[in-house]
Amino acid sequence: MRDSTLKLPNFVCVGAGKSGTTTLYHCLRQHPDVFLPQQKELQYFAWPDLERFNNGPGTARSRDDWVKTENAYRATYAGAPQDAAVGDISPTYLHAPGAPERIAALLRDVRIIIMLRDPVEKVISQYGHLQRPKTNLRACHAA
Repeated sequence: MRDSTLKLPNFVCVGAGKSGTTTLYHCLRQHPDVFLPQQKELQYFAWPDLERFNNGPGTARSRDDWVKTENAYRATYAGAPQDAAVGDISPTYLHAPGAPERIAALLRDVRIIIMLRDPVEKVISQYGHLQRPKTNLRACHAA
């Protein structure tokens, strides 16, 4: 049975890799009128497609983080205030073939934010990302 009192996202952010979705996520998490889950990239609307088409070296590790059931997705938003803007930032929804229909079926009147980037700049950024050591830097630190 669904809990209809739980607030679900009223905006979803999708995008190309290295287009700024992580920066947007960290900035919006600091806003008092916005609720984002602690985990960025829930992959709920994309995971069936990712399971079929994504078999890269990091897939097994990231697969454990995917939210795969509607109940788990809804539970992610259990703490969302009723008057907050509530979001899901999962860039892969942009290129997952079944994501648009899945989003429309559950979220209905959701607003979609699409983040894109110049392809050449994206490739240069992706190369730099793959070459640098993993860090725990956060964008938009509170002043």
